[in-house]
Amino acid sequence: MQGPELRKLVKGLKQREINLAIETSLHTEWEKIKPYTDTTDMFLADLKHTDEAKFREFTGGEIQLVMENFRNLDRSGAVYTIRIPVIPSFNHTETEMREIISFAGTLQNAREVHLIPFNNFGAEKYRMLGRDYSYSNRRRLVGTDLEPYVEMALKEGITAKIVL
Repeated sequence: MQGPELRKLVKGLKQREINLAIETSLHTEWEKIKPYTDTTDMFLADLKHTDEAKFREFTGGEIQLVMENFRNLDRSGAVYTIRIPVIPSFNHTETEMREIISFAGTLQNAREVHLIPFNNFGAEKYRMLGRDYSYSNRRRLVGTDLEPYVEMALKEGITAKIVL
């Protein structure tokens, strides 16, 4: 999404042998991602949900675009890690996580899955932006809350870890 300036920066970093990781939601046209697949050492890509309606309601985005970009990233041979932010009232149920992990299991080349427990660190950012933070009354998740999802991933043959 950063345009040609980012491509120039990336090329300069690679010429200086500086490793490059890109953190992304993959919510853009593949043509904007593809040029970076050969120069990026690691993509850290969010997979927040697999349900179209729920994804649209909470993010305003299109999950099919994200899922297709995961498939494209997988086929490209790029190195990537799937990051799943686990958020109460959004995807923190056994059924929803099973669907997300099941999709992750269809990808052949993911390095691993990172499960990221919800925290309310964003509350201050929302306040500064003059926006309501609808998660202020949600309990912060801890590592033990996500342990069943690690086991679920392992049963799918996926390496998963909780990233605090």
